[in-house]
Amino acid sequence: MKKLFAFVVLFYCLCFSAGGQTYRCEQPVFQFNIPEKEYNCMRLFNADAADPHPVNVYLLAKFTELLYQERLDYQIRYLRNNSQTLTTLPSTRHLLENLRTTDEHFECAFAARTSHFFYDPRSCPSNPVDSVAWAADNLPLFRYIYRSHFDTLSVFGLHHMRGLDPEFIIISTADLVLILFRGTDYVGEDKISEWTGTDFKIPLTRAGGALTGCKIHQGFWESFDLIRDDLMLHLHELKAQDKKIWLSGHSLGGAMAMIAGCYLKASGYDVKNVYAFAAPKTIGNKSLTERASTLLPGRIQRFEYYLDPIPLLWSPLYAHIGQRNWYDHETKGQYKYYENLEERFISANPLVFNRSPFKESRSKEEVRLHKAKMDGLVIELPIAPHFHNPPWYVKAAHAQLSEPHKLLLPDVQDSFPYIYIGKPGSK
Repeated sequence: MKKLFAFVVLFYCLCFSAGGQTYRCEQPVFQFNIPEKEYNCMRLFNADAADPHPVNVYLLAKFTELLYQERLDYQIRYLRNNSQTLTTLPSTRHLLENLRTTDEHFECAFAARTSHFFYDPRSCPSNPVDSVAWAADNLPLFRYIYRSHFDTLSVFGLHHMRGLDPEFIIISTADLVLILFRGTDYVGEDKISEWTGTDFKIPLTRAGGALTGCKIHQGFWESFDLIRDDLMLHLHELKAQDKKIWLSGHSLGGAMAMIAGCYLKASGYDVKNVYAFAAPKTIGNKSLTERASTLLPGRIQRFEYYLDPIPLLWSPLYAHIGQRNWYDHETKGQYKYYENLEERFISANPLVFNRSPFKESRSKEEVRLHKAKMDGLVIELPIAPHFHNPPWYVKAAHAQLSEPHKLLLPDVQDSFPYIYIGKPGSK
């Protein structure tokens, strides 16, 4: 049966085409022993949930972590190592320099890692002919799209490449579509070109199409606009207008997911929810915020971890979007979850300490918690950027699951000491 199932999956991967380019899934490095409880775990996903659903949050957090090439690569290596921490990997740099999950092979690798989340191979017919038909009806379809546009910035005779490099994957089943956006990543040997050409391009610009009348962060909108036609084309081919749509992403990917969610809802698609992890709260102007509140009322959820600095970013020209949810520190707060909080801002006003929450009658823990999860964050500035790493969100989301659900959902494949950029003890 296992050989038959392997044939079915191989047939599917060899024949499937995305974006006009066929990805051949023949590499043995993408083969591993699948933990049995991962099979068909998406059956627990609630596609109609309005408020943050713990299972949905966890699965989408895990998907968005896997969108980063190095993290997908690590998890496949980890599973090939019988789910044991790798001891032969010398460093994160070595991993980055020897990635197998490059853009050319990413769709195949992502499908190999996650396709079984959507079905149970034990239901595959024993007849080879019937098994091919079964695969067509039951296996999810994957479309990985990536585009790039770069220019050169010259400052004092020094030349620096900057630009747009959006990537996303569409997973389509009979009645559900997941659209998942990757966050800021390395572009070849360049580590900051997407930061400077997308993230740091902060002036507001006029949006177009279904969001005409709104102004959006220039870098975010240009990045979305670069893949907008691809997105709409593939959704049409997948008959997504008849399916429920969920969007998610980490960091820049979360910003892209919020923009795409609003755009698709305004275009008539059945967008159920957007989950944005570690994303900036300021995506556009007040018009966009009001439009988002009308299009997706209570359906844009942002998740922040402790002192992750990115969700704190703010400009007076922007208005925050969606609902804020927050996880406390792994060791100090045991990932305690706070739902639908007020917005938090970095305050430069020393008088903030005269507010009642900071009176000496309050315990040190109360003061710490207030400063960390609410406004007036002055002393405890976000000085630990490694909290922006996706694993914090995966682990925090996992902590919110019930014990029965933990037994039915994929485990946390924690990569520490690898790929924890900035965390003490990382390799």
